[in-house]
Amino acid sequence: MLAQAGLVAVASALHPWARWVTPEFERRRFDTSFYLARLPDGQEARDLGGEGELAAWLHPADALDRRAAGELPMLPPTQVCLEELAAARDVDELLAAERTVRPVSPWVERGAGGPVLRIDLDGRGGGAPARRAAP
Repeated sequence: MLAQAGLVAVASALHPWARWVTPEFERRRFDTSFYLARLPDGQEARDLGGEGELAAWLHPADALDRRAAGELPMLPPTQVCLEELAAARDVDELLAAERTVRPVSPWVERGAGGPVLRIDLDGRGGGAPARRAAP
C-alpha cells in the first residue's frame, strides 16, 4: 500500500498489475490488487505499516534469490509478481506493458507426489504449477 510505504501518489500514477483472490479452500479470503508506480522524485519509501512480519526494499531479483535460499518466505502472488518484475529491463518497460488484469485464484489438484497448487496465469485454464514455497 502506498500509505504503508510512506508515499504520496495520485491515482493516475498507479498502473494496475495484478489481482489475486485467495483460493476457495482457505478459511479467510482476500481479494488483493497489485499496482506499479514510479517513485516520485524527492520521495523515499519506508515502512509505516505493521501488517506484515517483514518490510524491506529490495530489487525483485534479490528478493527472489533470498526466497530461493530459504531466507525470505513468500506467498505465490508475491513470488509471481516479483518474477514478472525481475524479467523486465527497467521500470519504463514495466509501465509500458499492456496488461489485462483479471482475478487469479489458485486451486489444488492431486499430483503423483501429492497435492499440487495450480495457478492459471494466462486465463486459458492451463493451471501452471506454482513454485513450491520454501520451508
